[in-house]
Amino acid sequence: MIFGESRAKDLYRRVVWGPAAIAMDAIPAPWEAAAVRVGARLAAEVMPATRERIRRNMVRAFGSHPEIDRWSAEAFAAHASNQYAPLSFRKCTTETWRRYLGFEGLEHLERGRATVVIHPHMGPAQLPPHVLGLLGFTVHQIAGGRVGGLSATGRWAAEQRAEHERSLAAFLHDGAAYLRPVVRALEAGEVVLTACDATGGDVELGRRSRATVLGQSMPIPIGGAKLARMTGARMLTLTCARRRSAAPLFEARLEPFDGDVAAFLTRALTDHPGDWHFWDRFEPGGLL
Repeated sequence: MIFGESRAKDLYRRVVWGPAAIAMDAIPAPWEAAAVRVGARLAAEVMPATRERIRRNMVRAFGSHPEIDRWSAEAFAAHASNQYAPLSFRKCTTETWRRYLGFEGLEHLERGRATVVIHPHMGPAQLPPHVLGLLGFTVHQIAGGRVGGLSATGRWAAEQRAEHERSLAAFLHDGAAYLRPVVRALEAGEVVLTACDATGGDVELGRRSRATVLGQSMPIPIGGAKLARMTGARMLTLTCARRRSAAPLFEARLEPFDGDVAAFLTRALTDHPGDWHFWDRFEPGGLL
């Protein structure tokens, strides 16, 4: 989701990355991640214009589905789970990660075999690579470039987030920068994750090919497939979504890639509609 700069947003940033972050460090894992989602659902109730935009775009994808009102609130929680996932990295350890994440399909990931993993922006997108790093894989994630136009408080909040991201058990690479280090990682038999839907911060990076997703024409990133062809790497898909049971909070799933990014993306969003970050942009002039 994209929220414009404002004094209210700056106040919110000061609270979240200041006293709230300190408090979340003090509570047992993984309750800080659950608390973030509760706060985001409350935010959905006081941001009717954004929520209505999300509802409208969900109707564009699914028609007048009876669950759209619930899904639209979940979309706020998914955004917050991702935005504030770095608050959990120091607490998500080799001893505690199963409280955060159930991981299916790990048998598809072979140690020492170059693998490109494509994924949509769903749930806490950095949590699966963090857990894979804890499990002993050398993992790289291609991320969006730095967002411009931030207020002074916005830049401060970005620095706080970056400080927490230093505990991530994976290497981050700016998607707008020189990606030779990513190619070298694949040549060394390591794992690279890259998004197959859009780029955070409303700045699209890399080449795209138009395809049909949920009945709409949408430009799909082709960087993952290109990296795999260049290096001979295997390709897998990854989804990460909120579990409906009490624990763990989230579930990730690795599966072999069948060669059709648009079909995979359509399945992922259909199976987990409330977990995608970009419903506010699933409209003409946005992602479409």
